[in-house]
Amino acid sequence: MTAERYHCLDIGFAVEQRDLVTHLLWELASVGFEELGDEASPRILAYFAPDRDIEQVCSRLLASGSSSGNDISVEVYSIAYDSKRWLEEYTRTFTAFEVNPTFWIYPPWEEQSDDHPVNILLEPGHGFGTGTHESTQLALVAMEDVIPQIETVADVGTGSGILAVAAAKLRPQLRIVAFDKDPLAVAAARRTFRQNGFDRIELFAGEIGSLRNRFDLILANLTSVIFSDLADDLLQHTGKYLIASGFTLDEADYVKENLERGAVLRCGEQWTKNGWACWLLRKCEES
Repeated sequence: MTAERYHCLDIGFAVEQRDLVTHLLWELASVGFEELGDEASPRILAYFAPDRDIEQVCSRLLASGSSSGNDISVEVYSIAYDSKRWLEEYTRTFTAFEVNPTFWIYPPWEEQSDDHPVNILLEPGHGFGTGTHESTQLALVAMEDVIPQIETVADVGTGSGILAVAAAKLRPQLRIVAFDKDPLAVAAARRTFRQNGFDRIELFAGEIGSLRNRFDLILANLTSVIFSDLADDLLQHTGKYLIASGFTLDEADYVKENLERGAVLRCGEQWTKNGWACWLLRKCEES
C-alpha cells in the first residue's frame, strides 16, 4: 500500500499532562501517535489524516494546555504515513479486558467471557476509543448505579459507541440516542452497534444543540474545556442524571463549577482512577 501524506504534530508538554494529551489525541481522531523524549521533557508525535482540520486540532491542544496550567507546544509537519500498517500493528497488541466484574470488552478475534454479565465486542479503529482509557471505564462504572432508574439516554460525543452499547446491554428497553460531530466516529459507532446487535440505537452526526428533548441520562465523556463550552446545553437537556467524565482529578473542581452553575445540577458521587475523575450529577429536584 502506498503511503499517503499525513499531518504530523510534534507535541511538547509537562510530564503531568501526559494522560490529558493522549486522551485528547484519541478524541480528536488521531490515526496514531508515539511517545518520544524522556521523563523530564516528554514529546508525542501524533498523526492525522490529510483532510483533518489541523488548525482546529492545534487550537484544542493549546486550549487544553492553558486550562491545565501548563502550556503545550505544537509543531506541524507533513509526512508519508501508512495508516493501514499502523492499525495492523495496533491490533496485534489489543486484547480483551475487564473493566469491573460487570463489563468485558473484547476484539473480534477473542472470545466472550462467561464470568461477566455484559460483553461488548469492539473492533479497534482510528482514534474513537477502545475502552482502555480510565475516563471511559469510570463512566461505565458510574452508569451501573442509575440505569435501573431511567428510560432515555443521550450519548454525547459517542466515539466508538461503547457507552451507548453498555447502556443498551444493561437495560435493552432503553431509548438511546448517540451522536458525534465527527462523521468518521459516527461510522465507527454504527459498526459497533451492528456488531453488538443494537442497530436500533438512534445515531446521527451532529452536536448536542440538535437535540429537541431532555433525556433521563446524559453520558458525556469529554474534556474539561468542552464541558465549559457545552455546560448550558448539557444543563438544558439533562432530565435526571449527567455522567461527566474525561478530565483529570486536578480539573474536577473546574468541571464541577461549570456544571453546577445555575443550580440546575448538583454533583454527587465521584469516581477516580489513575489521576482521572468522573462525576455523577443529579437534577436538583431529584436530590
